[in-house]
Amino acid sequence: MSLERRLSELAARYGLRPPESPRVRRALERALAARGGLEDCLPLVTNHHTWFLRDRAQLEGLVSRARPGARVWSAGCATGEEPYSIAMLAALAGARLEVHATDVVPQVVERARAGRYAELALRAVEPALRARFFVPDGDAHAVAPGLRARVSFGVHNLCEPPPNPGGWDAIVCRNVLIHFEPEAARSVVARLCSALAPGGRLVLGAADALLAPPPSRAPRPRPAPRPSSSPPPRPTTRPRRTSRPPVASGLAHLNEGNDRARARDHDGALTAYANAWEDRDPRLAAEARLLAGVALRRRGDLDVALRALREATFLDPSLWQAWWTLGAVAEALGASERAAAALEAARNALSGPRPRRLVSDVVGLAGLDLAPERARVLLARRAFPDPGGASWTPTTPT
Repeated sequence: MSLERRLSELAARYGLRPPESPRVRRALERALAARGGLEDCLPLVTNHHTWFLRDRAQLEGLVSRARPGARVWSAGCATGEEPYSIAMLAALAGARLEVHATDVVPQVVERARAGRYAELALRAVEPALRARFFVPDGDAHAVAPGLRARVSFGVHNLCEPPPNPGGWDAIVCRNVLIHFEPEAARSVVARLCSALAPGGRLVLGAADALLAPPPSRAPRPRPAPRPSSSPPPRPTTRPRRTSRPPVASGLAHLNEGNDRARARDHDGALTAYANAWEDRDPRLAAEARLLAGVALRRRGDLDVALRALREATFLDPSLWQAWWTLGAVAEALGASERAAAALEAARNALSGPRPRRLVSDVVGLAGLDLAPERARVLLARRAFPDPGGASWTPTTPT
């Protein structure tokens, strides 16, 4: 059976988008050649990279609003860091929650249930919490028995009916749906909402803004002019202004995201960029996708970063920073032809007399704060800074 046929089956049964990476596709071909079933392909097409206390403020807000004994479902829990984090924060707050966690890959659920983690997964856990909730286990850290007892695990496909329908006070499904086909993701959201108890909360991740439908280049129809035989009468008095609440600018959200990116808070940056995703100014909407793509790349979500960057170039073909970053991501995924085409588009966008400058404050974010003449040199050499990291070249006026 062909790879494309199997990928179609994966999308139909599990809602997962086909991977863009040639490396992953080759691994899938090898798995299928070894007579592997669809379930054997799941570890190759699902992303299980996460860590403890990821986007901590969001989880603390969930715990602070939960009633005593609330039932919380961590849907798409990967290797278990998220549900254990919820239970940890609940213990710190003196709250008792029932936390149930599920993932679609049985092997991953077993790892979560075992509760043994490398140092990297605990990078956001301060020493006092490590001492309270973990015990040394060779070169790793094991979840303490008291914390492990607060979380139960199971295997579940989000494209199937939920466990305990209508009985969840909160469902946490963060940065999972971005790996789904858009229509499947919307169906999952509807299914999760139906599984909530009255007054329950659905908690999604910042990158789930990428579930928005792709932008359209079709021009908006202009309203037909009103037929009139004479000009309208001039008002004799000035119209009375009505007070409206101030609307937060998309530019303010982008600058907030850039501040967080400088602090390497990529989840917080994505949350801020998502708030500018639907800005009416196409420059800001394109820039939000570019900056989100950079944050996703630095977080390791290359497939999703590629999608955001492609949308940025669709909205604003003159955005050479998006073409340049798209080329770097495509190259990292092993798509050399796509990378070469993107870099050529970046050169073309830089060849004009006034190359596009970013609207938001990207000073200090390497690759984004480059002066166009410096970018031309780097493109010719194929020597690029790490996008979004500390600036390594001064910004010069053009």
